[in-house]
Parts: sequence; structure tokens; C-alpha cells
Amino acid sequence: MFGLISWAPMGGFLINMAGQVFAGEEVAAVYYQDPLAVTTANVDSITEDMFEFVAQ
Repeated sequence: MFGLISWAPMGGFLINMAGQVFAGEEVAAVYYQDPLAVTTANVDSITEDMFEFVAQ
């Protein structure tokens, strides 16, 4: 959770961008509006997607 919290305020933008690519805008909006509600499983998934996105 520390890593997620440390993303703010850029974290909202990054999660939103990743969500548009991997999960769709609706899911991204949920993460952006309430980032503290993201579960550990979702953080792991988002982190993997972000690394894949950056790798491309």
C-alpha cells in the first residue's frame, strides 16, 4: 500500500492511463476516484500491467 499511496498525485493519472489500455475507462475511473480501495491483488495486477506497458 505504501507504494500505491506514494504515487499520488501522479498515481491517479498513471492508473487511469493503464486502465484505458488494459482494463477500460470505467475501471480506471474507479481506481482514480478511490485509490485507497484498491486491493492487494489489484495492485499486483496493475503493477504487472504497468511494467508490460512501459516495456512496450
